[in-house]
Amino acid sequence: MAYFIQNSTIEEILNRLFMCLNAFICIIYIYLYIYLTIYKNIVYNYLILYLMKGDLMEETREERFKRLATKRTNEIINKIRILGNTSNRSMYEFSELDVDKIFNHIQEELKKNKTRFKFTNKKSNFKL
Repeated sequence: MAYFIQNSTIEEILNRLFMCLNAFICIIYIYLYIYLTIYKNIVYNYLILYLMKGDLMEETREERFKRLATKRTNEIINKIRILGNTSNRSMYEFSELDVDKIFNHIQEELKKNKTRFKFTNKKSNFKL
């Protein structure tokens, strides 16, 4: 390195220095671009969650119930439709007993969960 500096003009030294600086700046730019590309999505998602949190905080209990109940009811209906696709006898083999088991179990779960929504004023007393 010392030999290069001793036998070079100031102009050559400056040119080499600028070339190194340009390469260094390019490397920094590439790293910064990659960093921002990767973390942009993460930061964006946190920003969306933060903004949504403010909206959800202002949501009443009734509005939250309606939003979640609608979403979950539609998901259940879609799953039932998908279950209905297995009724194709040319593709699947099943008995009447199998069908009864499936729908009896679904009806039991519906009945259990429906009772959870009923309003009762009765207070149950403990008895032995």
